[in-house]
Amino acid sequence: MRKPYIFIALALIITTLLILYDKLGGFSDPELSFEPVKEYVLAGRFFNGNTSDPKLEALFNEMRSVKDRKKVGGPLVMVWYEVPESSKDSVQLFVGIEIMADDDFPDHLDSVYLEMNGLVRATIRKHASVMPSPSMIINEIREYADNQQYNLQNLVIDKYLSDTVVYTEIPLKF
Repeated sequence: MRKPYIFIALALIITTLLILYDKLGGFSDPELSFEPVKEYVLAGRFFNGNTSDPKLEALFNEMRSVKDRKKVGGPLVMVWYEVPESSKDSVQLFVGIEIMADDDFPDHLDSVYLEMNGLVRATIRKHASVMPSPSMIINEIREYADNQQYNLQNLVIDKYLSDTVVYTEIPLKF
């Protein structure tokens, strides 16, 4: 007599977990698109080290604080000059803020000017707990670019529009 109750309880638990996973965006695929962007102006700091280094998180939080304090309208940005295989790999990246036309440039930060012939963007709308791996997103962008015969640059740009919306972008070469 107890077995039917166990199966019903198990079915309810699994159904609840699947509904929660769906609400967090777990079943949605990234939206891939070409965007005719010609340039980005960024303010921030360079980082050399591995991605598990606490200094990287501190730098990201510093840029978030600058964005809020200076009322900069652009999103937080990470420019990956090389994509790491694991969190122990050493990387060079730029952590900063995209400077929009009407924003004041924070003088105490480094600047980066990126030129491109458009870019391929993956729009990811998911909670951080169900985000796909960066390598999976980059592979999808590269596959899309190959199908469209786009020639990609060797850097990856992550733009954090909110806690649940991230753009992963790879610029096109001229």
